Amino acid sequence: MTLGKTVKPCLVLATALMMSACATKQYGRVQGLSDVEKKHYSCREIAIELEKVRQFELQIEETGKFDGRTALGFLGDFGIGNSMAKSDATRSAKIRRYDLESLQANNNCTAGILPASEVNKSDS
Repeated sequence: MTLGKTVKPCLVLATALMMSACATKQYGRVQGLSDVEKKHYSCREIAIELEKVRQFELQIEETGKFDGRTALGFLGDFGIGNSMAKSDATRSAKIRRYDLESLQANNNCTAGILPASEVNKSDS
């Protein structure tokens, strides 16, 4: 009888830990500019890439909103895994944005985001 009382709480704890281990949110990453991109990107392509980074940053914020995975992640590691994943994604976006803005300045491009109609033309 005492074995059943001991095993049941252990199973509940093990199940909770397994579920929380899978609860880290997936944010993705973007890369800094490669030498080829730095050499060949036109002002138009730079503007398109800046818009992609902006969209990625919005996606990071959306993913970071509180949900069930946030609660489970907190149970597993006090939310550290989710926080680290978000921080890494944000850092990658900042690096790419900095690279693109530097290239934009070096190429004497006018700052600004292309209208959506122009961005969609490049995707085809």
